[in-house]
Amino acid sequence: MYKLICMPRLLGVNPRILPKVNLTNDFLPRPFIASQSDSTIKNNVQIALDLLDVQPCCRDYIVVCDETAWCPMLDLVTGLKPENQQEMVYIGGFFSPIPEESKALMTLEGMKESTDEDLSRLSQHYIVSRANTNHQTFCVDLLPRAPKASGIESASSSALNTFKEMGKLLWNASTAHGAPPISIAFDAGTAHSILNRSLMGLVSPETLQQAKFFDKCSIKQVELPCFNFGVLIHQNKDVLLGCLDLRHVLKRYAFHLATASRFLE
Repeated sequence: MYKLICMPRLLGVNPRILPKVNLTNDFLPRPFIASQSDSTIKNNVQIALDLLDVQPCCRDYIVVCDETAWCPMLDLVTGLKPENQQEMVYIGGFFSPIPEESKALMTLEGMKESTDEDLSRLSQHYIVSRANTNHQTFCVDLLPRAPKASGIESASSSALNTFKEMGKLLWNASTAHGAPPISIAFDAGTAHSILNRSLMGLVSPETLQQAKFFDKCSIKQVELPCFNFGVLIHQNKDVLLGCLDLRHVLKRYAFHLATASRFLE
């Protein structure tokens, strides 16, 4: 007769002796919906860059943005509410910059009134890392996305929201640290389309004016034959580079080839 072995025991993990996660550690960034407060995200960036040993006014760091899929559910935690860190709140709902719409931090009453459409299935992460190694990374902002069923975000508004969020992060990072990052890394998802086109110099000045930091940027065309791309420059001084790796490009290219309606550039 076979013995039933639970997964933690099979992996040699004893949950009873694992330390509890401290969500209010002053020595680490507090990324959960950090961008709702400029002071919080500035503090997160400064803590992360100090831990990465990036010198003030040095551009030896990059910002990475990516999405993570989650199983929709609610969880009860403490330590995430800035005004009262001892208060217990439910997380698992989506974030909205409009306070009346946001379900990211729900009270007991809000949880009772919530529906399946309020639960987030995807979150956007903004991460800081050194430019010369990815050995250590620190998340400085985490935003639970609204599901499609909520009707709050479409594909176009999601890309614009991501563009504005990145601009707000870059503006706060430049203000707190004294210099913007050397590069931004992302995948080829629809949510990053405006960001991708901006870093390739393919957007209009009107598009750049829609977001903080980018409104102080200009595009310098690269004068090469049959090369329509440009370089994004912040305040006529700092060149901002984009990093979209080949594997993500090929994955997105294959996806468009397999669809009935597609745009190939």
